[in-house]
Amino acid sequence: MRSIAPCDIVDIGKMALADDIELLVSRRPGLTELALAKFLFGRTGYQQRVNSTCRHLFREGHVERHGTGGPGHPFTYYPGR
Repeated sequence: MRSIAPCDIVDIGKMALADDIELLVSRRPGLTELALAKFLFGRTGYQQRVNSTCRHLFREGHVERHGTGGPGHPFTYYPGR
């Protein structure tokens, strides 16, 4: 039987969050990272976790990103192609 290392659990957690973000973006396109964090984690949100996962999904082509990323024009996310 294979044991599970702590790094495996972290990777599984990141994959689950990425899957949740992809699903939410497919159902509600145009959400910001802050809105995604609030949907997934409640009012307090964990925006930093969502930010890094969104960047990864964008680099991999799983989501599209619009906006400049500034306070007046935050990134918004849409399903990838």
